[in-house]
Amino acid sequence: MSSRIAYRIVHKQLLSPMQCAQILSWKEDFWTPGTVDNHIANLQIRKASIQPFPLNSVALSFLRDLEKVVYAANQQYWNFQLDGFVLHDDPPQFVRYQKGDHYEWHIDHDHRSATRKLTCILQLSDDKSYLGGDFCVFPPVEGEQKKRRLQGTLIILPVYVPHRVLPIIEGYRDVLVGWMHGRPFS
Repeated sequence: MSSRIAYRIVHKQLLSPMQCAQILSWKEDFWTPGTVDNHIANLQIRKASIQPFPLNSVALSFLRDLEKVVYAANQQYWNFQLDGFVLHDDPPQFVRYQKGDHYEWHIDHDHRSATRKLTCILQLSDDKSYLGGDFCVFPPVEGEQKKRRLQGTLIILPVYVPHRVLPIIEGYRDVLVGWMHGRPFS
C-alpha cells in the first residue's frame, strides 16, 4: 500500500444529522439513472440514481462554504491549482444507491473531464439506515471504512484515485457528489 495515496484521502466530519436532513430536503423526487462514459447507462458498471443539486441561493451559499473546506484541505495535502465547482458544465449531484445498486472500480478523470482535480463526496444518510454500500478506495486504507460511512462526513480524494461503491443489501444511501476543477494535470 502506498502511504502517499492513503495519506491523501481526507475524511472530515463536517455536518450534523440535522444539517444533512436539511440538505436532503432540497432534493426533488426526480431521479434518473446514473451514467458512465458518453452519458450511457451501463448497469454492469454503475447502477444508481442521480439528480442535479439545486442552484438556488441557499444551496449556492452551502456550496461556497463547502468550497472553503475543500480549498483548505487542498492547501494542506495536494496544493493543486483549483478554480472551484463548475456549476453549469459539471454540477454537483445527489446520488442514491438502493438495494442492488453499486458502482464498479473507476476514476473520476478522463478526456471529457480533464479539468476535474478533486472528488468530494458528502455522506448524507445515517450509516445505520442501510447495509452494504461501502465506499472503497484502492489501495485500501485499513481502519478507514467506518469513518467513511458516518453521516455528515466529507470525503475528498484526487480524481485519479480508483474507488467504488459496493452493492447495497438493504435500505438506501444518499450522498452529494461534486468535483473541484482547475487547470488540467500536465
